[in-house]
Amino acid sequence: MDQMDPQGMDQQRRLLLAMAIMIPMALAYAWWTGRNAAPGAEQASVDAGAPAAVAQSGTTPGEVKAAPEHPTTPGTTPQSEEPPNEVKAVTLDRPAVTLIFSTKGAGLTSAVLKGEKTREHVKRGPIEGITDLFAKQREPAPPMDLAVPPDKETGDLPLGMAIKAPAGRDVAADAIYKVEQLEDGVHFTLHKAGYEIDKALTWAKGNDEDFKMTVRVKNVGADTAKGELQLVYPRAIDPTREEAGSFFGGVGNQSNVACLVSDDLLRLRPNDKPPEEKKGQVQFFGIDQQYFASALYPLDGPMEGRCEALAHEKVRRASAFFPLELKPGEERVFAFGGYLGPKDVDILGQAPERMTALGMKPAGEAGFGKTPYPHLDKLVDYGLWAAICRVLLGVLKFFYSLTHNWGVAIILLTLMVKVALVPLSVKALAGAEAMKKLQPKMEEIRKKYAEDRERQNMEVMKLYQEAKVNPAGGCLPMLVQVPIWIALFTTLRTSWELYREPFLSPVWTDLTFRDPTYLLPVAMGITWILTQRSQPQMVDPMQAKLMTYVMPSIFTVAMLNYPMGLSLYIATNNILTQVQQFFLKKYMAGKQPQDTKRDEKKTEAKKSGEKNERDAGKSGRRRERPT
Repeated sequence: MDQMDPQGMDQQRRLLLAMAIMIPMALAYAWWTGRNAAPGAEQASVDAGAPAAVAQSGTTPGEVKAAPEHPTTPGTTPQSEEPPNEVKAVTLDRPAVTLIFSTKGAGLTSAVLKGEKTREHVKRGPIEGITDLFAKQREPAPPMDLAVPPDKETGDLPLGMAIKAPAGRDVAADAIYKVEQLEDGVHFTLHKAGYEIDKALTWAKGNDEDFKMTVRVKNVGADTAKGELQLVYPRAIDPTREEAGSFFGGVGNQSNVACLVSDDLLRLRPNDKPPEEKKGQVQFFGIDQQYFASALYPLDGPMEGRCEALAHEKVRRASAFFPLELKPGEERVFAFGGYLGPKDVDILGQAPERMTALGMKPAGEAGFGKTPYPHLDKLVDYGLWAAICRVLLGVLKFFYSLTHNWGVAIILLTLMVKVALVPLSVKALAGAEAMKKLQPKMEEIRKKYAEDRERQNMEVMKLYQEAKVNPAGGCLPMLVQVPIWIALFTTLRTSWELYREPFLSPVWTDLTFRDPTYLLPVAMGITWILTQRSQPQMVDPMQAKLMTYVMPSIFTVAMLNYPMGLSLYIATNNILTQVQQFFLKKYMAGKQPQDTKRDEKKTEAKKSGEKNERDAGKSGRRRERPT
């Protein structure tokens, strides 16, 4: 930026102060809010994988089947009711995930994802990062487990169920079921408290993220059963391994509880408060962990009920309750869709199509932005920057399709933005050159009105208006970039597509995590300082130091813990700025009016002539001196 008068310096001081305050605040808000297409599955029949007891019952999911003419005699226990079985574990090993079920609670005790990309974030400092550069073999990060039960002994398991009813007709979460392992799922059965319960979970070939869960409840008791069917998805948390996103902290791996009831999305972060409840049309519920999600939703559309969310330090739990009233002999089948996997926007958004391909019929659009039910794509939360983030992600995907490297895609994104901002950069540079030409006139005004500061400012503003110069115009290109930085930062810490993606291995192996070597942030800081030094400096030395050294240093310290993809973007932008400035100056020099060039040549000639005359005078005086 250029030299300027006191009024311009006052404006610039205010601008710099606003930038110094607003940019960190905006980045901090992005951290805070941030914490705020898969191949189709093979075709299957409507009852694919469902146990005979459910498929042949003749009951449509959600429908209550009428009681028989001769119900069970009051006060008697059905003959089919059996004592508890021993606790067993059943393993379902699929291509992308290994699932382990327990008969105690009929839920998951483990759901370990397979593959390098589905591993957890691991904190690594600069020593470990530099050591990895020379290590022959790096220790792999632990695989992601989407089903970590808080307490296996109590049967509080992910995908567990219970029946909440008056004493004697309730079924606890730790009930022990019989189990039958199917080719692509499991089938649990239980006879207890006057109920006949069948629970089946089935997957289709070629689709490891989506599954169907059917629950058939039949009243074989003597009296009417009235209560609620409860489905739970809890997750145990190790506080020493969980990290919340923060302004100067890590990227974060925090698990939140998510419930979409009617058109109200509840996303509960860790707290010490009692459970929060919402009543209405339950659309989905589950656990949302940064780049992964575990969710259940009524398969035939939103279902009347309530959702309860608990988010304590060591446990997160999403529970859904649905009314259940059965006369003796009546039965009801509940059908749910489920998702266990990465929070890929395309995969989540295509859940309805995949479930239809499985022979299931999820409802169409149902509120919440009119996106296709079950709205699982809402688990990807970009906050206020959603519009820009989705555009950036789309552009990055396009560049990735060409280069197959997300780091190169970020570099190409930077180049594209730089080219798009060329008109603004030309205008800023033209303003800088215009400010240079005004310096003599501004100096005259300062001398003329040295004792009248108000008149001085008025005359300078008049000069700016006549010359059509904006003293803060040189800062506009950087100010326009700030929203892009924040949106890219939000995209990096939210989008599964970029998670654990390398730029240059083995140095930079995860663009969404901080650079363990600190090389990229330091390079960003150095290039930023060089860029500022190459620009016209201000008269006020304090302002010049603030822009040239202080601001880049503050951002360098902040970037040490930010995703390395953002450091790569800003460092690339700094380098391109220097290249752009070099060529723009040459371009503008070539576009300079001929009259201005002639005036400059005359001025130079005049200065040269005056110098020659002075030299000649000195020579004459030397010759006139007596010997």
